[in-house]
Amino acid sequence: MGANNDIDLTKLTFTGQGAATYTLTNATGVEITSATSFTTTLTGADKTNVDALLNKVGTSANDATTYNLAGADDWLTGADAAANIADAVNAVTVSIAPKITSATYDAATGSLVVTGTNMQPWRVRPTTSLPTS
Repeated sequence: MGANNDIDLTKLTFTGQGAATYTLTNATGVEITSATSFTTTLTGADKTNVDALLNKVGTSANDATTYNLAGADDWLTGADAAANIADAVNAVTVSIAPKITSATYDAATGSLVVTGTNMQPWRVRPTTSLPTS
C-alpha cells in the first residue's frame, strides 16, 4: 500500500452472460485496502461491458454461465516478479440494491408502473397473479 498502483486492472478479466469475457481497460492505479482486498469503481466502457456480463443477481448470468473474475500474472504489481500469481478461478456474487423512485397505479387499467434504478427484470409466468389488496 502506498503508491496508488498496487493493482493492474488491465490484468483482470470477467466472465458472464454467454460465457463471454471482458478484460478491464482502465489502467489507473488502484490501492489495496488490506492484505486481502482492494476496491475500485468501474466507469465508461469497463462499466458498460461488465454490466452486460453480470446481468442477474447471484452467482450466474441469465443463461446460467457462472460469473468469474480471473487475474493474469502480475495483476498484483507488488508481488515477486519471479512468482506466477495468475489466478484463473474466483467466484463473483452480484448483489444490487434496487431503489424505487416512483410507483403509480391506474385503477382503470389495473396497471402498476414502478420506476427506479438497479431494477432486475421480474418474469411472471402466465398462471401467476399479483395480489390486489
